[in-house]
Amino acid sequence: MSVETDIVAALRSTDLFRALDMRLLRDLASRVEPVRLEKGESLFEQGAPADAAYVVVAGSLEVLVTRRDGSRVSVAKAAQGALVGEMQILTGGFRTAGVRAMEAAELLKIPAAAFKAFVDKAPAAADAMFQLIQRRTRRNELMLMLRKIFGSLHTETLDALERRGHWRRLERGEELFQEGDPGESMFFVVSGRLRAVARNSAGKAVVVGEIGRGECLGEMSVISGEPRSATIVAARQSELVELPRKVFEELVHQYPRLLWNVTGMIIERLRKSIRGRASAEDAVNIAVLPASPQVDSRDFTRKLASAISSFGSVIHWNSESLDRSMNLPGAAQTHWEDVHSSRIAAWLDEQEAGCDYHLYEADPGLSPWTQRCVHRADRILVVVRAGEDPAPGPLETELLDGFSREGSVRRTLVLLHPDRPPLPSGTRAYLEKRRVEDFHHVRRDRPEDFSRLARFLTGRAVGLVLGGGGARGFAHVGVVRAMRELGIPVDMVGGTSMGSVISAQVAMGFDLEAMVEVNRKSFVEVNPLGDYTLPLISLARSRRLDHYLRKVYGEVHIEDLWAGYFCISADLTAAEEVVHRTGPLWKAIRASVALPGVAVPAVEGDHLLVDGAVLNNLPGDVMRELCRGVVIAVDVGRGAQLACNRQEIPSPWKVALNRLTPFAKPLEIPNILEILVNTTVLSSNYKTAQVMADADLYLRPPVEKYKLLEFNILDEAVEAGYRYALERLREWKGNRVFA
Repeated sequence: MSVETDIVAALRSTDLFRALDMRLLRDLASRVEPVRLEKGESLFEQGAPADAAYVVVAGSLEVLVTRRDGSRVSVAKAAQGALVGEMQILTGGFRTAGVRAMEAAELLKIPAAAFKAFVDKAPAAADAMFQLIQRRTRRNELMLMLRKIFGSLHTETLDALERRGHWRRLERGEELFQEGDPGESMFFVVSGRLRAVARNSAGKAVVVGEIGRGECLGEMSVISGEPRSATIVAARQSELVELPRKVFEELVHQYPRLLWNVTGMIIERLRKSIRGRASAEDAVNIAVLPASPQVDSRDFTRKLASAISSFGSVIHWNSESLDRSMNLPGAAQTHWEDVHSSRIAAWLDEQEAGCDYHLYEADPGLSPWTQRCVHRADRILVVVRAGEDPAPGPLETELLDGFSREGSVRRTLVLLHPDRPPLPSGTRAYLEKRRVEDFHHVRRDRPEDFSRLARFLTGRAVGLVLGGGGARGFAHVGVVRAMRELGIPVDMVGGTSMGSVISAQVAMGFDLEAMVEVNRKSFVEVNPLGDYTLPLISLARSRRLDHYLRKVYGEVHIEDLWAGYFCISADLTAAEEVVHRTGPLWKAIRASVALPGVAVPAVEGDHLLVDGAVLNNLPGDVMRELCRGVVIAVDVGRGAQLACNRQEIPSPWKVALNRLTPFAKPLEIPNILEILVNTTVLSSNYKTAQVMADADLYLRPPVEKYKLLEFNILDEAVEAGYRYALERLREWKGNRVFA
């Protein structure tokens, strides 16, 4: 028997080449070279250039992946008839794993040029090969994932998990299971992204979390036997491995350690849930969709990629870079039905497996590449030039309207502003015409704006919560000063009562001098609550307060602030908390600072709104829902208790006489304003305690000695807040990276 005949027989032993006609096999056989490896000898290392593929003729090989911590993990074995190393030949780039001989092995080496020539001559076989590559990539990812979740388990246990699991593919919008279904299986997410949706007390379906690549779900129901707690929907095309309960129980009986690891995973998830740290929702694949050809999406995506690189590895893809990287002109514009489409998908899958974040820059038109970008996205950024027509363009309408029917991919509106504009305006018109989950203002020449967007996208945003406390709230200005000195950003800010006032100034971009000056003029020089009137509704007429708010904040809307903002008021009509996220800024603050009995309630429609401190004086819980990342809460509301140095409260006449008599010893009793103010915050103290426990950093500046309406202590309070916060923030910041 000739050498060529032996080589042909060896090639036909593989699944890939078995169905080829003899002419193609002989042509390929004429180009291969025999290779022999001794036990332990390396065939190639991870990161080496891909120059050939190999067929295992005899013996066995081990596939090893080097993780970021330097450790090496065995993810697969290759026995007689297996094809190895073909992935990088087809997809380009460098080896993503190393291969070594587990025993003496004989191989056939197929040089890259010969392999590519074969692919060009046999497109049907090439398509089958790409499918094989995707399956192998998925399996390798699964093994790495299982080791990450069950790190202490033996290899044979992980192999058993992989062998006995069932692969499932979900298309965007497809349900895995529904809330209330019996928990018959647990699942491992190998690729894609899923969204957990549950009904709240009002019966409304709300998103409670997202599950990304490398995570497990459904294990709690499998162990407890309880029904599913949420409906799971594919946010984009996803592949999972299903492990039925019966199989899990058999594996636990065979490998008891497995139950211990799964239980530990459940405990960790519950701990995060209790502290408000649900499953991570940071975007991994981000599609940048220009709303019009006038948007410079290349420059925008490049700057965003640079900002995201502070938090992990990132690749910026556009149609040209994809063609160049694959060395395949026109690859990006390959249609879905094209035979080479699987090749593109396999190549991108491999790239995603080796990188933290991927930015897919779409074309300005509805091209195959634009469709592929959106199809692979966890988050879509719709980039609009501020000042253009707020109505969605043809690309948005045709592409995203279709996707809204297929499933729920998260959408973010980005309004791109000129280099140094005043505050944005007209944002509401853009929001009313689109279905987006959030929005951001970005200035083209401001790296800090791109860094803020990057923190939101990666789940690292910094939310600052400023509590109510009257004049003590001036300490918030000192805290902001300390944060700026230490380079700690504020990506979203919110507050209640005086906290809503200072928060608005931060969101508008006031510098420290401006903040001090505007508060001096508004509270020290002219007390906005000093226009007393006949106390039928309130002690103050509140005209000064209205004038102050209109003068400082003008006609600015909350949507038009550079940083995210909210404030809290209490609805007396509906007996519920109100979170102000849109509308005129001054009106929202007016409601938030309307101390019951002191200021006239704000009117919103037929509802009466008063100071938010009645229900939530330190709204860290609201910030936790709106801002995924770090929550810093500053509490100035709980101070010295009201006291009385007498056995009973004297009559008003005796109090008045005491105050009018020179050199008389003052009566230590609270006045009506102090009673009303302290009563306002009393009911929300319990909620404040919860926020204190949940916040990533809780600050309580030493301002207890100041009275709530003692506005002339502005400078002292600012300094006290600054000195206290500087020390605490410096210690807390440590080595944290914010940009």
